[in-house]
Amino acid sequence: MMKFLAEDIFNDRQAQYFLLIDDLDKGWVHDALRFKLIRALLETIKKFRRITNVKIVVSLRADLLHMVMNNTEGKGFQTEKFEDLMLRLRWSKADLKHLVEERLNLVFRDQYTNKIVKFEDVFTSKIGDHDPLTYMLDRSFYRPRDIISYVNQCFEESEPGASSISAKLVRQAEKEYSNKRFIAIADEWREAYGDLEGVIESLSNLEARFDINDLNDKFFEEFCLDLVASHQTRSGRFVAICNGILNNDHPTYTHLRKNYIEVLYAVGVIGVKRNSGSKFEWSYKNEPVLNMAAVSTDTKFAVHPMLHRKLNLKGDGSSFNT
Repeated sequence: MMKFLAEDIFNDRQAQYFLLIDDLDKGWVHDALRFKLIRALLETIKKFRRITNVKIVVSLRADLLHMVMNNTEGKGFQTEKFEDLMLRLRWSKADLKHLVEERLNLVFRDQYTNKIVKFEDVFTSKIGDHDPLTYMLDRSFYRPRDIISYVNQCFEESEPGASSISAKLVRQAEKEYSNKRFIAIADEWREAYGDLEGVIESLSNLEARFDINDLNDKFFEEFCLDLVASHQTRSGRFVAICNGILNNDHPTYTHLRKNYIEVLYAVGVIGVKRNSGSKFEWSYKNEPVLNMAAVSTDTKFAVHPMLHRKLNLKGDGSSFNT
């Protein structure tokens, strides 16, 4: 088949063909079959490398890739065999600053001197001990959509025609930004985990930093009662587990605790500090999937500063990087 494609279909070596495959995390088929199809797709891509003028690019969430590898059987499907095909997308502080400045220049370019507008020309004041960009990025997942949403919210709450954004305005805009990101996170992961609104909101019953002992049976008993009574959270993994527990079915609070930590880490809502000598790890910066075997009584958790205002939590956002 590859020989036929190379010699009869893609035989013009001067032409370049790109195929982008996205939305594999959507519910287009039930999971058991979806995992097998994605695995087959990845194995096929390796074969297509023989056709040098065809590039297949698959956009795949890291947690979905992990599930594919854990849920498909067969020999020869090891992660290391695909590492040379993978590129994990990450944005640096400099990347995100440049992106925001590109957008700022569409709005604030000086009409008389044609001066290039820098981030610091618009966001002029420190917020506590932090420069505005650091403060805002500490409340993001280091993605364009987050920082752009925050910047846009600042503009929405500023006076018409304002040419700069004060520290007070950045803090003021943070509340609505936090509310919008809460909704966006729940929407983004709905296909994978079902309704997460009530799950995320349960963190308001904890401190900004907490440990494994805070996630006790009493916490999850109240969590389940709130969840099944909620109008926001109607379906998905956690509703199913809680219904099972309340109906004296197989699921246990231990099973629920494991899922609670794994999912909230995967979606970026909580970070994990394995021991006193380590830093907080986040799914968007470190490993995308949490190894629960490494979670112990010494493990600390932190709610992401992005959601502090939504959840009415107190904490210095910058301290969650250490």
